[in-house]
Amino acid sequence: MIYLDYAANTPIEKEVLDTYYQATMKYFANPNANHTLGLQAKEVIDQTTKKIAKQLHVLPEEIIYTSGASEANNLAIKGVLERYKHRGKHILISPLEHNSILSSLTKMQELGFIVEMLPLKKNGQVDVAQIKSMLKEDTILVSVCSVDSELGIRQPIEEIGEVLKDYKYCFFHSDASQAIGKVVIDYQNVDLVTVAPHKFYGMLGTGILIKKKNVGLKTQIDGGKSTTVFRSGTPELAHIVSIEKALEIALSKQQERQEYIKKN
Repeated sequence: MIYLDYAANTPIEKEVLDTYYQATMKYFANPNANHTLGLQAKEVIDQTTKKIAKQLHVLPEEIIYTSGASEANNLAIKGVLERYKHRGKHILISPLEHNSILSSLTKMQELGFIVEMLPLKKNGQVDVAQIKSMLKEDTILVSVCSVDSELGIRQPIEEIGEVLKDYKYCFFHSDASQAIGKVVIDYQNVDLVTVAPHKFYGMLGTGILIKKKNVGLKTQIDGGKSTTVFRSGTPELAHIVSIEKALEIALSKQQERQEYIKKN
């Protein structure tokens, strides 16, 4: 049988799985513990986070580890809307968003938020020219996926970011699940970015939300200490190092894979 559903899930790279196994066997202590093994585990996480941040061109403190893209999307949408609800209730999204975003926004609509769909051009891209006319004084969030998961349409993220960077109280989120490790996109003007390692030969059950340092969030999981105040839970060291390995491999092979797809 030939498997063609790589947009939904990719097989795990052997190096990624080996990295996970080795980390699990060597660093099994709680990274939050103050004993020697715990401190060693924390150091590994800190150094790995620095590597991931460098690969993604962000700051280490802007990395939030999650259980996957769905959690990252929930945290981005609900977290920013609940945190800044005093600023506005209006939201703009593309019609191509993942169900984790649509379902999150359905919950937010129950709290009085208003969602509008951005128009698409004939090529399936968001009409950037229409965004300015649709922005309101109380527009608090714009969410547009970087690449559509079914049609592979790449959205003009950089152009949207240029438009929104002058709107101080409007945050820009992009679900980059189908983009990171596959295509080059500049996220300099994007406030929140969702990353899904299992889309680029990483492990299921792992994810990242990039949250720029000037953005606050209302936490969605409360409890134990983690790598960030924005998401509780004992840090999963093996998952974190597996993300770094998958990202390293994907970025090193990105150009080669792009050329292969273009030719075929």
